[in-house]
Amino acid sequence: VILSAIFPSIALYEEWFRADWPNSLDLRLAQMQRTRKLPEQGDLASAKRRRLPGKAALDEPKFKKTTTQTSHGTWSLCSEDWASYYKVLLYPVLWVLASIFAPSTELIKHVLLATAARYVINHGFTVLAHCPGIPERYRITEKNPPAEQLKRELDWDNPLIGSVAAFLLVQVCTPWLDNITEFTWSSFALCALGHYLVVEPVYYLFHVMLHWPRAYKYTHSHHHSSVITQPVSGTSHPFLETFGYLSIFSFPILIPAWCGHLSYEIVYLYFIFFDIMNCIGHCNFELVPTWLQYGPLKYLIYSSSYHSLHHSRYKANYCLFCPLWDHIFGTVSPDTYRLQRRVRASVGPKPTSLVFIGHGFGWSSLLRMPRISPYLASEGSSTKLWMYPFFPICMLVAGLCRAFKQHCFVVQRYTYKNLNCATWSMPVLAWTYASKGQHAYLNKVLVNTILDADAQGASHVGLGALNKAQFLNNGGKDLVACLPAGCRTKVVHGNTLTAAVVYKRVCQCTDLTHTIFFTGATSTVGTAVAMRLLQDGYRLRVLTRSTDRFEKLRMQAGKHQENLVRAESYEDSADCRTWVLGSPLTRPVGHLVVPSTAFLEFAVPGTQDDFVRPCKLDSAGSVYIRPDICDLTFCHFQEPGSVPACLAAAIIHASEGFSDHEVDEVDFSQLDRWLDLAKKHQFAF
Repeated sequence: VILSAIFPSIALYEEWFRADWPNSLDLRLAQMQRTRKLPEQGDLASAKRRRLPGKAALDEPKFKKTTTQTSHGTWSLCSEDWASYYKVLLYPVLWVLASIFAPSTELIKHVLLATAARYVINHGFTVLAHCPGIPERYRITEKNPPAEQLKRELDWDNPLIGSVAAFLLVQVCTPWLDNITEFTWSSFALCALGHYLVVEPVYYLFHVMLHWPRAYKYTHSHHHSSVITQPVSGTSHPFLETFGYLSIFSFPILIPAWCGHLSYEIVYLYFIFFDIMNCIGHCNFELVPTWLQYGPLKYLIYSSSYHSLHHSRYKANYCLFCPLWDHIFGTVSPDTYRLQRRVRASVGPKPTSLVFIGHGFGWSSLLRMPRISPYLASEGSSTKLWMYPFFPICMLVAGLCRAFKQHCFVVQRYTYKNLNCATWSMPVLAWTYASKGQHAYLNKVLVNTILDADAQGASHVGLGALNKAQFLNNGGKDLVACLPAGCRTKVVHGNTLTAAVVYKRVCQCTDLTHTIFFTGATSTVGTAVAMRLLQDGYRLRVLTRSTDRFEKLRMQAGKHQENLVRAESYEDSADCRTWVLGSPLTRPVGHLVVPSTAFLEFAVPGTQDDFVRPCKLDSAGSVYIRPDICDLTFCHFQEPGSVPACLAAAIIHASEGFSDHEVDEVDFSQLDRWLDLAKKHQFAF
């Protein structure tokens, strides 16, 4: 009742406090009224029309960054790293505060252990949601959550930290938690009564109130920006809304305490029960069997489909975990149980039309799998400081995969327009490809993967990164020769579109008056790009240690060979304003060139960023995808929102229905045709 009375003023205060400090409160409120709009509430289809995946909703709280200039550069006080990962350092701070102010640290110790169990549960559901089997078979919404949502929901564990702080605050300020007893069924019954007789009805009323237009506009819209939920979506809320939830959810602990029956086991039981039920409602696959939704059971236990409809219909299914109150007030969606039965009757994901085979690069690639961290999987591939403690575990997992895996595993399923696609990963890291003794194993896994894709109905398989290297399988020709006669799947290396994209990027960055420095010009893609640039009249300075390969390149250039010069070292090309990197740099060169030099790279593996500073590396072999026509969030390259050109080529092959393998040498006369095909299928450069 108190929260209902003060909530409108709390919402206004939170919105004002969360924004940049205004000149006056009246000015800020006027700005809010002019600029912030409440999205209409409707069904899932209209929600998708109003807000394309990957686009921020108009009413969504923006993540503000406050920066302080230091001698080391710009330090972000609210960077994603701090707000998302290093905030776990608050737990030892709370422990220190408990040791100073609390009568005893025993309670906080058990609360921290129970909180650790909550992390295990939430991450366990995240892993499960991205695994094949039941999650894929009983998927409720086939689309993936947009990358913007994954970033926004990095605040999912704020309530976990807040619950520890709340326990400490109550312990310091009141005597309620001082008397801890042995666990009895009486304490369990009081906890259950506190949840079902207090938490459930109060939460229902509070939740309905959050959907009042003014309250929804300033607070609950943050949570409902997630139309396609993931397990951790259930605890992603603004701060003061979280404060209201913590107040409500305290009763299953406080009621046993007030009755003198509080035990440490109650903390563990309620935390675990709460997070399991919360994850079930947001995991986007139907985990609850249909028999639990018949008779009186449907009034006590909700299902995954039940709460999924709340995120798509908005004005229905308000309950926490117990649908009784929705039935009492008539707010149950009429499609609830029909949707659950339909999902549970499904036979699995739709057949895959296209499979793209990639592989990990560094050891930290294992931490960037969607099943480990959906957010990290949507970001670039740089290794962060907090990852290094996981290095031994990652290397152990990599060794086990190499020893026992003979097939690829699924990274992510997604759609491009109406084409069902999937990215699979080889069970090895990039260093494995450098060993000649591993080539037979790698090709065996690739052939097995192509046959697996054929068995799943895929019409095309794209080869990414080193999976199509000349030294491994001759650009895929050796793989095609190993396929049985009945295999219908076509193999695509995508080098033609890759060369076309690199060529277009170079033309965007320079003109005929400048000389281009080129490494890796004798590779399959590099040769095609070099020949086309020479044909257009560009002057190239090529770095190669092989005289024979350079002379072969000159012979291919024909009448344009006067524009082709061999470079002996990086220093020879310090005056070049454009560097095209088809092979990675081996040492720092940033100090040799002017700061405006463009470094365009399509080498795999890539160059270290430090080697070109203060300049910046630009990925020349990638294209951009539109989030409204593709729900791919896994970041194949350094830059989120982009995909390798060879993946785009495989999508074009499958969309156009091409019936031939693409494993031959690149014909540079076809570059313009492939650029036109890429534009036709709405890839951006």
